[in-house]
Amino acid sequence: MSISMSGVGSGLPVNDWINALVQADSIPLNNYEVEKGELKTAQTTLKTVNAKVTSLRSAVEKITDANLSPAFDLFDKRSVSSSDKTSVAALVNTKAVSQNITVKVENLATSTKAESLTSIAKNAEGSEKITSLGNGQGTTGTFSIYVDGEKQEFEIEEDDTIDDVIGKINEKTTDTGVSAELTEGKIKLSSANSSNFVLGSSSDSSNFLNITHLATAKIADDDSFSSEYNISSMDTSGKVLSTANLADGITAGNFTIGNATFEINENTDLSDLIGAINSNEDAGVIASLDLLNNKLNLVAKDAGQVAINLQDGDNDDDTDDSNFLTKMGLITEEGDSLSSQTLGTNAKFYLNESNNPIEATSNIVTGDVTGLNGVTLKLKAVTAEDEDPIEIKIEQDTDALTTAMTSLITKVNDVVAEIDSTTAFEGDLSGEYSLKSFRNTLKMTMSNRVDSLEEYTTTAQIGISTGEVGLSKNADITKYSLDSEKFLEALAANPDEVKALLIGDKEKGITGVFQQLEDKVESMLDPVNGYFASRDKTYTTMLDDVDESITKTKERIDNQRKIYELKFASMDRTISEMRSQSAFSTMYGI
Repeated sequence: MSISMSGVGSGLPVNDWINALVQADSIPLNNYEVEKGELKTAQTTLKTVNAKVTSLRSAVEKITDANLSPAFDLFDKRSVSSSDKTSVAALVNTKAVSQNITVKVENLATSTKAESLTSIAKNAEGSEKITSLGNGQGTTGTFSIYVDGEKQEFEIEEDDTIDDVIGKINEKTTDTGVSAELTEGKIKLSSANSSNFVLGSSSDSSNFLNITHLATAKIADDDSFSSEYNISSMDTSGKVLSTANLADGITAGNFTIGNATFEINENTDLSDLIGAINSNEDAGVIASLDLLNNKLNLVAKDAGQVAINLQDGDNDDDTDDSNFLTKMGLITEEGDSLSSQTLGTNAKFYLNESNNPIEATSNIVTGDVTGLNGVTLKLKAVTAEDEDPIEIKIEQDTDALTTAMTSLITKVNDVVAEIDSTTAFEGDLSGEYSLKSFRNTLKMTMSNRVDSLEEYTTTAQIGISTGEVGLSKNADITKYSLDSEKFLEALAANPDEVKALLIGDKEKGITGVFQQLEDKVESMLDPVNGYFASRDKTYTTMLDDVDESITKTKERIDNQRKIYELKFASMDRTISEMRSQSAFSTMYGI
């Protein structure tokens, strides 16, 4: 801790003298702080250059990655167009050749469907609650019957069964002439007195007439209405073997749809079983319960004239076979699994106005069917007889390649400009000669010749240059540009040489210009031995050294201040004592 003093005894400006001495001692410290700031600035600027070179690497790899996989090959990228995408669309990959194709669709592929040949659930017997009908969709409230224009209203309460409602109707038969009965799962309403017999009112609050299929029934010759469909007591949330109210005699065990085997036991819920079928890709179908018609429907996920494999049990052990599919009416008692199926149809179409049709089991037709390598057709609609064929045009997609080329050239210009700026006389990296050398290497590489080629040996020949010959001496020739028109002309004239010039040809032992560029950039960016990694470590080390010097200098200054304070304190006491002795001598004449 420093001592604050002002020459108490001597009256001299001791603190000012000490501060002046400390300030002189602090000159090296100030120099270190300046040096630290310059190093930090240089390191930050280096990282900026590093980021631009990294961005250049990404732009180069966008093009040179064609050497890694055909999937990345912008030179072989294809575009496809259709004269009517709503009828026929197409996808292509790099194997597709440039060509024009015509397609005429005679019919689309459809999926095989299976539908129960018999009712799958028990018919209502009368004891079922109205609120349980339609898989629990019945409601309480009122419904109406009109006889000779006079409205008769009936109330359905929470616990009312079908028999209860029939009883309420029959209680008024004497007055209305209307009677009700349940026969083989259908409710029949008869009128003995008049044919002016109407069901339902806009004021009805129960859906009784809908849930019993009476709302859409037609009056019969005997002046009666009967449910249009049998009333099912199916409960999809119930157990298959018990409370779901399915057909009698379903046994536990296994059954097979497609290549998937399913098990039924005492805990199997009907809704869960349907969900399991639909979520199993090996089953290959979508299952649905038709509550109205009392059927189980299966629709194949894949189109085509292919039967759905249906089998009670599995191929391993028939001791655990369930008869579920037989009881669902999808397999007959004799074991016929095709009678319930309506086979799908194959797609039929014509290519390039040929008279020979092509058939496919799917509306998505790949090259192994058509012979069009790398082309997938999506058939969406039938082509009318009087319509022209759909035209599919496949050509080289130059947009992606041109965009990538432009991006790369822009990145090269950015790196050159950044290095020129930062290594200039007053730049933050003016002494970084390795950067200047890298800048020159970039420009030389962009202009390199590939002598093993015949037609295109330099990038200038395909439109990459810093300007045409004969430019003004004041023109900026530090920046590269792409003449897109010239590039596309070269690409169309000799695509193989343009590709080899830029990214090489391994089979011919050719190294392309951009491959050379990538090697130079990768070397600079090497995370261990690369220029940027090494230089950043150097700057970090130098900053650590400066920080250590700053710390030591501060300690030395603090110690020196203490020495100054002690010495000036001693001087102040000496002067004070001398003045006291002088005053004493004067006072007593000594």
